[in-house]
Amino acid sequence: MKSLLFVCLLAAPASASAQQVYKCVKGKDVSYQSSPCEAAATVAKQWAATPEAPPDNTELWRRYNAKKQGEADSAYLRSLAGRTRTGSGQGASIGTSQSDNACISAKQYRQSILDQVGINRTHDLLRSLDQRVNQACK
Repeated sequence: MKSLLFVCLLAAPASASAQQVYKCVKGKDVSYQSSPCEAAATVAKQWAATPEAPPDNTELWRRYNAKKQGEADSAYLRSLAGRTRTGSGQGASIGTSQSDNACISAKQYRQSILDQVGINRTHDLLRSLDQRVNQACK
């Protein structure tokens, strides 16, 4: 009989037990701890904190699928905007006239310079590149 009770207790899932949290104030110092405050400190607040249960397998798969769906949506929207990470950053073009080619070329040139410079961009550099694109895309 005792062994059956022991097996049942082992098979029962362990529930998360609440722990006491103490907010202790000593002068201007404030601390949060799981043991009672020392004698020199006053207890400003005390409450039971129940730890959050870890996510189950279903929740982990839901999060994983949501992340993958978000990445796919983001890639699709980037492709619509003409901003693929490996691409040149040019948008869709309807015509292929000389002015369209000059505009696309100026945008590609600007992007290549910005990729080379990285974060060390100056205001003057950005202004000159934008003026070049503006002139080519009129």
